[in-house]
Amino acid sequence: MVGHGFAVERRVSWTDPDTGEGVEVPERVFLVRRTRYKNQQLQDLARRLESAEAALKAYHGKRTPAPEALEAARQAIVEQQRVAEFLSVKVSWQIEHKEKWLGRGRPGPNRAKQHSEHYRARVSVRRRAKAIAAFKQQAGWRPYTTNAPKARLRLQQAVEKYSGQWQPEHGFHRIKGGVLKVAPIFLRPARPMRGLLLMVSLVLRLLTLVEFVARRNLAAEGATLSGLSAGAPKKATARPTAERLSAAFEGITLYTVRIGQQLHRQLSQLTALHKRILQYIGSPLSVYTALETG
Repeated sequence: MVGHGFAVERRVSWTDPDTGEGVEVPERVFLVRRTRYKNQQLQDLARRLESAEAALKAYHGKRTPAPEALEAARQAIVEQQRVAEFLSVKVSWQIEHKEKWLGRGRPGPNRAKQHSEHYRARVSVRRRAKAIAAFKQQAGWRPYTTNAPKARLRLQQAVEKYSGQWQPEHGFHRIKGGVLKVAPIFLRPARPMRGLLLMVSLVLRLLTLVEFVARRNLAAEGATLSGLSAGAPKKATARPTAERLSAAFEGITLYTVRIGQQLHRQLSQLTALHKRILQYIGSPLSVYTALETG
């Protein structure tokens, strides 16, 4: 089973603060529990709990002159793994005193001593069963809200529409923080800013098209591409990103030489991977091979 859910109908009212006029809009809330999403949440919680427990237990038996340092580390681990409500952590201390003779020579009644004390941690970690059980009961649920009438949009259709929402969001991510990052823009006149954003939008369309065509052609052949990841050259994928595809061409050089009135161009030789990429993005290989050096 992929998942299940139900719908709740309600009315939402809003009042204009300037005019005082009220507006009431019918709304439907779909509460959907998807099995895959639930499993992902449960696996993520299990991973975070195991990681936090291992990090906390590593402090058991350790000596420290300042208990505050360990307490800060404990708090950082719990917050970083987001398990504060799922773990009960208790730390007790065993104080150890130590004396050390100062200077050289044999011990005597007049020889100075240095006294020091250390704290040895005793760390106890216990999972909160009720909190974990409550999380498991709620895992996988997501709300979807719409004002579309039932005749136009049913629950199954709403979930399918939402599942495809990541595609335009991927483009927005490229503009906000990816290869096409446009912020901050230090331009005052509106015309240059509009021109810059127009160019960015054209490049975004090109990246989206290249990525879509490559994935569609790979899926049609049931093929994959490997060699796109620098750290894992044998890793294969059937859904490469446009950024990975373009990065594969780094190091390819186009040489341009003018001799008299003639302009000569030569392209450094393409590898088998480059030719496969050009094939899957639908770019004619002859355009590039005609410029290759021998």
